[in-house]
Amino acid sequence: MFVICGILGTAVVIACFFFLEESPRWLAMKGRTDEANKICCEFEASAEKVTGSKLEPVTQEEIQRRVDEGEVKELPWAFLFKKKMLARTLTAMLLCFTMNVLVYTIISWTPSILKANGFDVHLATTMTVVMQLGIPVGVGALTFYVEKVNRKTILIVTYVLVAILGPIWAMLPTDQPALVMFFGFLICVCTFTNSVTTSAIYLSEPFPTACRIRGAGPYPRRRCC
Repeated sequence: MFVICGILGTAVVIACFFFLEESPRWLAMKGRTDEANKICCEFEASAEKVTGSKLEPVTQEEIQRRVDEGEVKELPWAFLFKKKMLARTLTAMLLCFTMNVLVYTIISWTPSILKANGFDVHLATTMTVVMQLGIPVGVGALTFYVEKVNRKTILIVTYVLVAILGPIWAMLPTDQPALVMFFGFLICVCTFTNSVTTSAIYLSEPFPTACRIRGAGPYPRRRCC
């Protein structure tokens, strides 16, 4: 099972490396305008093919005007800890710490928890696999409503659900494996809905563009400290 997961993960990374386009905006900020223009032209051609109409050309003067207006300077690390940014920085760190506790306590320790409660290794592993099917279900379902529901609402609701379902799951009798798997499945759905919303969607939003990568990037690592 671990070998299969490793192979699939490697395949995804390789596919992203070769087929996932870099951000044209990032390329332009780094002075790689030719690469940025090439990607934008491909996007334009795709849009024209879908809509069936020709896009109006943008003049060089308009491009230069937007470049001047949107010029972004990278801010130092110290900016994240200044008075107006400190609350956002601490909130991001707290969210990542909480996400770490949820993921590694409820998800990664599940086989050990089940084994400690009397299930043999084979059954504990099987039950864990069934429960963790809730991970793709939760993440897949998130794609249908993530742009329609406020991010904070998603986080608060999943925190509350995990707080309710977690103690119930822990108190279930060991002679009811189906019930244990069902509640574990629901917890996995909520946990990874929360995790993806935190790390991939919400985390970068509180920070301005000039320090968005610096603001959001370190916290998934700092949460492990």
